[in-house]
Amino acid sequence: MQLNVQWGRYMVQQTTQVISVHGCYGSEQICYVGGLDRSMGRPDHYGAECSRNQCKLVPSDIVGTVPANICNDNLTGRGVQLELTSGLLRSV
Repeated sequence: MQLNVQWGRYMVQQTTQVISVHGCYGSEQICYVGGLDRSMGRPDHYGAECSRNQCKLVPSDIVGTVPANICNDNLTGRGVQLELTSGLLRSV
């Protein structure tokens, strides 16, 4: 599969809400939540699908708050970045 970054960024720039999904290291089954959208970017926003034990605020080194990050490169300048650990990805 070839990734067309320019086309993807163009599509994101036409929207008001973006959720980007990334992978990160970690043996625990955790979905880290980051980005600049503070209302959608709360772990409790995802309810039963994302229990408190599995959904946490993202560590500072992968927080997704840089304005140029694709999750924030939309019409509002705010998006959500989900970081799925290797352990979580292996479990599904």
